Amino acid sequence: MRLKQTVCLIATISLFQSASYAGAAFPADSVSQTNSLVVGPEELGILLTPSELFKIDLDRKLEKKAAEEDMIKDYLTLRTVQQLLHKTETFMSPEEKSLSVLNQLQHQYEMAKDWKSLALVLNTYAVYYGKEGDLEKSLKFFKESFQAEERLKDRSSAAQTSETIAAISKFLQKYDDAVFYYEQNAQINMAQRKANQIAEAYLKIADIKAVQKKYAEAERYVLRKAFPIFQRMGNKNGRLSCFESLAEIYHQQNRLSEAKWFCLQASTLADKLHNLPAQVTSLMKVARIKNEAGETEMALKDYTTAELLARQHSFKAQLVEIKGDVAEIYRKKGNYNAAGIALDEYNQLKSSLLNGSM
Repeated sequence: MRLKQTVCLIATISLFQSASYAGAAFPADSVSQTNSLVVGPEELGILLTPSELFKIDLDRKLEKKAAEEDMIKDYLTLRTVQQLLHKTETFMSPEEKSLSVLNQLQHQYEMAKDWKSLALVLNTYAVYYGKEGDLEKSLKFFKESFQAEERLKDRSSAAQTSETIAAISKFLQKYDDAVFYYEQNAQINMAQRKANQIAEAYLKIADIKAVQKKYAEAERYVLRKAFPIFQRMGNKNGRLSCFESLAEIYHQQNRLSEAKWFCLQASTLADKLHNLPAQVTSLMKVARIKNEAGETEMALKDYTTAELLARQHSFKAQLVEIKGDVAEIYRKKGNYNAAGIALDEYNQLKSSLLNGSM
């Protein structure tokens, strides 16, 4: 199961700590200036210098970092899923000892067509299995609960359940299911005249469409559906989210000038709203685009500003991303000493994030 695999990966990588790099020992250009030495018997041939070994080790660790990025994203997504599970109303405490009681109650409420009680029983099952790491089984019970809430015409509960189903489906990479239930969520909120929630559901669909590389559809959900609603409601934070979404959609297509423009729009609006997390995110995205466009020094300045803000306000996940990106930039510049220092910080921050100690 994807959740258990992620938890195992988190436990595994937390065991590894990168060794500190001795900054003074290897100046930025030492790799390019130092020649290989012949040491020991002639049969051993050419041996690598310490600086060359340092470079090889750093390259290996950066490759490992790249492989971990999806796992860290999964970890952050799981935290969102866990928050949704925590918000779910249940019939009783979702513990193992309650399972024997639930089976009898489920049958009883089905026979009585007591849809409210049945939905709560099914939610109890769903939350229990979700917390145990069996998201497939959790998803099954949430879908059954959603059907009961629809029969009851309990729109408030159905809206929350459809959002939870969509989030779990997305995590399990069941993208079509996720889109379907976000659409259901939008329709339920439409019936309740909750405009902002409708637009939020459309933005989440756009994110999934971008993951599926259906960029035209993703763009349409933002520009034709979500943005006009936020604009009409005067929801500036919603408009900011639209700018961020469009920047990501264009960035994924390597349309860097358009991605950069929307990043700057997001940054400007984030400053006006004093939205600190969005300010950091916008700086990071602009820095990433500048780096890809060859504007390396400007990218590093933006990362430095983003890091200062993130440290000041303890934005843990963003700090991990920043240090990882900075390590890659310094390697690209050939400054392996600076890359090593940044990678050390990345590994320390990552371990703290995954262990919950930051």
